[in-house]
Amino acid sequence: MKLGGRSVTVVLICAALLAPGCVAKKYPDKSRYLIEPATPAAARSLEEVVRLERVRVSPLYDSKGFVYRLGSGRYETDYYNEFYAFPGTMFGEVILDWLREAHVFSELRGPDDPAPTNVLLAARIDRLHADLSDRKQPRAVLAMTFELRRADAKAGGGGEALVYESSVPTTGSQPQALLDGWSAALTEILRRLARDLRA
Repeated sequence: MKLGGRSVTVVLICAALLAPGCVAKKYPDKSRYLIEPATPAAARSLEEVVRLERVRVSPLYDSKGFVYRLGSGRYETDYYNEFYAFPGTMFGEVILDWLREAHVFSELRGPDDPAPTNVLLAARIDRLHADLSDRKQPRAVLAMTFELRRADAKAGGGGEALVYESSVPTTGSQPQALLDGWSAALTEILRRLARDLRA
């Protein structure tokens, strides 16, 4: 029995689609994660009304995708596992909530609050990556700099820079393990910041 031209074409297309290498590849879905530091313990407040400025981020780490250090001078960014928002936005909201809950200041305002204030708190993320250079012991690395200064002082002047770094061993290199490590690192840094500010 002869097949018509159209039937032959359909058969050939079906055969081509079923051939090895011709089937469309299925890529993994993107996963998004949010930093969640441990709940702070409330303590006495500094009698200051403070505005937290927008958190700045080193251009090397200003990416939603997780950044991995693979060895000396070797880094890569993960396309499929990323933060829920860019680090500056995410850390800004998380730090604001944490410091408010800890009652570090009598009042803490966000960067978009138009009410005047005399004191500013600046924050910068200097490092934010997973160190996978030793595959047997991955680590979540976070380094931040804070500065509390009067509103009429220039950035980088009129206040002492408080520099913190935390490198937390993780249970593996899976995204959730790394996220837990970064959350623990941020918790440690914020606790140290609160202690130093109150001192």
